[in-house]
Amino acid sequence: MTTTGLLSIEVEDITGQKRRRASGIATDATIAEMTDSLAWSLGLPEQDASGRPVVYSVRTTEGEALNPTDLVGDVLKPDDRITLSPSATAG
Repeated sequence: MTTTGLLSIEVEDITGQKRRRASGIATDATIAEMTDSLAWSLGLPEQDASGRPVVYSVRTTEGEALNPTDLVGDVLKPDDRITLSPSATAG
């Protein structure tokens, strides 16, 4: 497990059109906590067309899906690139 610290990563949406460098991410934050913040900073929709909340999943450039409960410092390294994509929800 990684000690508490901060790291910077590259983040993009599923289309690759929205992209930014995210700095100051706490290594002891969960992937879910980080994802909520990053989705907001990219200006991604918070609700779908039916008004349901959108939940985003995270994948690394290698295609690995990250678990929302994992700690950032356990699964990401400085300068990693991740992709946020909306998770399908059953309705």
